[in-house]
Amino acid sequence: MENEEYKSLIENQRDKNNQLLGKFEEKLKADGLSDKTVFNHLSNLDFYINRFLLYEEIIAPKDGIRNVGYFFEEWFPRKAMWSNPASVNGTIIALKKFYKYLLLLDFITKSEYSGLLETIKDSKATWISYYQPNNDG
Repeated sequence: MENEEYKSLIENQRDKNNQLLGKFEEKLKADGLSDKTVFNHLSNLDFYINRFLLYEEIIAPKDGIRNVGYFFEEWFPRKAMWSNPASVNGTIIALKKFYKYLLLLDFITKSEYSGLLETIKDSKATWISYYQPNNDG
């Protein structure tokens, strides 16, 4: 595939992602979340779906549910130099809300969502530990 064609596919997916984020933003506001909270969730999700999921290949958000573990274990610690326990926590919360929204839209299955919650439950402490003092990684 030619480089320009690939860039066009990435931009096409990014446009779809941004439309989905716009609809999710409306839902968050309708749920009564503050503007600051909505902004933080959208920023975290933008980093996940428009940076991470489009970094090495083109992965749609609905398929990206399977990549959360790799994101927190490998990619986030290397690519988000500003990351810390609070940013991990905030991103986890945003991802859980976003994928619950995708479940309501029938973009993902209940089984996929349950798997995400299980992965987070089993791994969250490890992911956060990467940012603790005296941790050699």
